[in-house]
Amino acid sequence: MDLPPQSLVAALEARMPQARGASWHPLAGGRTNAVWALCGPQGQRGAHGVVKLYHQGAPNPLFPNDAAAEAHILRHMMRCERGHRLVPGVICTLQAACGPALVSEWVAGKPWAKDTAMVAHLWRALQAVPAPGGLRRTADGSAALVAQTKRILAQCQYPHALARWQPKGTVSPCGAQHLVHGDLVGGNVICQARAARLVDWQCPAVGDPCEDLATFLSPAMQWLYRGAVLSQSEEADFLHACQSPLCVARYRQLAPFYHWRMVAYCQWRQERAAPAYAEAQKWEMQALARRAS
Repeated sequence: MDLPPQSLVAALEARMPQARGASWHPLAGGRTNAVWALCGPQGQRGAHGVVKLYHQGAPNPLFPNDAAAEAHILRHMMRCERGHRLVPGVICTLQAACGPALVSEWVAGKPWAKDTAMVAHLWRALQAVPAPGGLRRTADGSAALVAQTKRILAQCQYPHALARWQPKGTVSPCGAQHLVHGDLVGGNVICQARAARLVDWQCPAVGDPCEDLATFLSPAMQWLYRGAVLSQSEEADFLHACQSPLCVARYRQLAPFYHWRMVAYCQWRQERAAPAYAEAQKWEMQALARRAS
């Protein structure tokens, strides 16, 4: 969506009179919502912030798209001593005829593409931020991941073809209460000169921090967002830089279940007019086959 709906422009200008006459520059990267940078009179991108218009479609079974949750977590992060450096600030929320929207601060920089240790350091910083109340819970342990995957497959046309790939074994829940970004992919890590920040918080959660490790390490997500999967050395560097042996060991136990869930999710997306997920699914299936062997 290149041009914003007129109802969104009207809602923004009513709430932010200083942004009247701003030009709207569409931003690439997101796979669900429409996002624009509001440019000032001299063309400064993001002079008045960034506007995200939330897609109003069927619920996503793995990555919820919750406008209220994003505003809630960003405001919480801005109040936290260790959280405000990790996220953009909220300027305001909007409710236009075309749907809910969020206006946040512009984060200059480039989406992550290399140096997995940088993302590991960001993940570690996130572990130090207390989770607020009111967030959804992640699937915790192999039984919960199996149940979630089966719910995704139940929405697919041919669930039995992928159901047979269910991993064996059992990993107990950990009961963790960590803050989870919920969509830790390269496109949501904005790299700056001396730091990195996390954007797109529409599916935050509380629970097992392995959830974010699994999303970042997912071959499907790496292929979709940067066009290449991680090498073995890149993955090893990332896990080493996490500096959390217990969490890394737990992730390795759960990895087959996370890969299977992502294979199912890629199928769900393919069946909903997202053909890029077919190739992504192949990469994820390869990882699942290696873990299962």
